[in-house]
Parts: sequence; structure tokens; C-alpha cells
Amino acid sequence: MSTPVAAVLVAAGQGRRFGADKLWLDFWGRPAWRWSLDTLLSVPDMATVALVVPAAEVTRFTDALPDGADDRVRVVAGGAERTDSVVAGITALTADGVSDETPVLVHDAARPAATPELMVRVVAAIRAGTGVVPVVALPDSLKTLDANRMVTGGVDRDAILAAQTPPAVMAAASSVATRPQACVSSIAARICRSVPPCGVW
Repeated sequence: MSTPVAAVLVAAGQGRRFGADKLWLDFWGRPAWRWSLDTLLSVPDMATVALVVPAAEVTRFTDALPDGADDRVRVVAGGAERTDSVVAGITALTADGVSDETPVLVHDAARPAATPELMVRVVAAIRAGTGVVPVVALPDSLKTLDANRMVTGGVDRDAILAAQTPPAVMAAASSVATRPQACVSSIAARICRSVPPCGVW
């Protein structure tokens, strides 16, 4: 029997770059964030999802959960920055009994097009190591610049990849409880295993 999987779905952003609350935009009868949540809940062995939302909107998100998801989704108030929200999500998973060895996917609720197939491949990869991030190749020509913003040369694209979502890590719950900021930094450093892209944007 496979070990359980957990996830943090970060939905606490303010939509500053977009200029509106894109998480509640309707796509074929569901708000954008629900597509991300429903995809996570479809992943085999997904036991718990911490849905991290703005503190003032906990009730709004809770009321919009899919039927039957109450026992698998915990709605959590997020922090001022994305890092704070990720810590809040992992801390909530810890409080729900998620162990340090549990694989945790960290997904952005504003990325509703990530497919179940991608998430399954990320889970398979994290079971073989400590961290994983899906990536895509860069199709564009890359240039380096000097202090005057003049082109000085090209960059080998073969050594550069664009990170996608969701990355996955082990829960490392005890570190989050004692040193949250340091823990998130170490999580970022451990995201080292790449997965071929699968329909993400």
C-alpha cells in the first residue's frame, strides 16, 4: 500500500499583478481555485489538502468547497507573503497529523491548468528523493547584459529550465514548527529533481 500524500494549495494572494481577484474568475462553472483543488483531490493517495486563503475569506472559501471534501480539506488563514502562507499550510498539515516523511505538493491556486497526470508524475518522483520540481525548456534566445544594458553574449539554454508548479517536498514538520523561515529556505534548496512538463502554464 502506498504512503499517503498531502498538499498545500496557496490561494492567499491579492492579485496585484493581474489587477483583480483572479481566483474567483469563473471557468466552466467553477472558480479558478476550485480547478486546482479538484485536481489535487483526484491524485491517488491524496489524504489532506491545506487550502491557504486570505484571513478575511476563510468562510467564503469553506462554503465553496466541493461536496464531500470537508474531511480532506482544511481551510487555513494565510500570511502577508507567499512564504508565510506556505509555512501556514505545512504547519496546518502537521497539526492534522501529517508526518515528516509525507510527500507534500505545494501548488499555486492561480494555476488551474496543471493536470492530474503532471501531479501523479511529481508524486512518483518525490517518493524517490527529497524534492522535485516540474520544469519546461526555454524556447527563447537568452542574452546577457552589461551595466549599461548592452548585450554582451548569449546563454546556453540547455543548462536553464523554467520551474513550474507544483513542486513537492517532504513535510519536515518539526523544522517548520521551530524555524519556519529557515525551513522554507531549506525546502527551496532541496527542490532539485526535475520532471518533464505535462500541460502546465
